[in-house]
Formats: sequence, structure tokens, C-alpha cells
Amino acid sequence: MNDIRDGASNTYMIGEKFMNSESYENGELHGDQFNAFIGCDPEITRYCARDTYAVASRDTTSNSAAGIFGSAHPGSFNMCFCDGSVRQISYAISPVVHDQLGNRQDGGVVDLNDISP
Repeated sequence: MNDIRDGASNTYMIGEKFMNSESYENGELHGDQFNAFIGCDPEITRYCARDTYAVASRDTTSNSAAGIFGSAHPGSFNMCFCDGSVRQISYAISPVVHDQLGNRQDGGVVDLNDISP
């Protein structure tokens, strides 16, 4: 916890990922495979870097959003913060704010009202 200098309530720990909605149960596309025990893998790893082409997206039949956060929920996706709280994050979140929440020690001040749908 000492390494989370921005505060545990202001730092992402884990979140929902975008998936192709056609592969929710068939295992044919990358997002539907259970790979939690294989380490860093593109099918389970997501990043909060500002230079990503998209922050998050609602699940669709597209493969173009692989590698980003997302969910089947309309308007938002869920993120668990380092304090254990879970919050809905708007798909329209600013890439800068998203990046700040993903960095545990950048000193970026985030108004948590800016993340809600």
C-alpha cells in the first residue's frame, strides 16, 4: 500500500475488459478464453496509457477494440480500485483521467465525479 502514492481510492487495480459479444461462450476468439494463470497475455492484459486508441468500449461484434477495457453494460464499465471499492466508469472518460487512475504515483488529482456515467 505504501507504493500507491496517489491513494488506494484513486488508483485502479483491475477492471472489466472489452470482448467480442459473439464469443461470450464459444471460446473461438481471444477474449473468451480463461488465461488467468499464464501471466502477461494480450487476452487478459489491459493498459491505461494515454496514447491508446480508445479507453473503453461497450462489447460489440467488433474485434477492433481488443486490448481495451469494456463491458456489456450500456454507458459504463466497472473498475475495482486498490481500496476494494468498485465503481462504474463512463465510456466517455477522458484518456488523461483514465491514465491518471491507472498510475499509482503520478500525483494526478482526479475528481471522482468525472468518472461516473
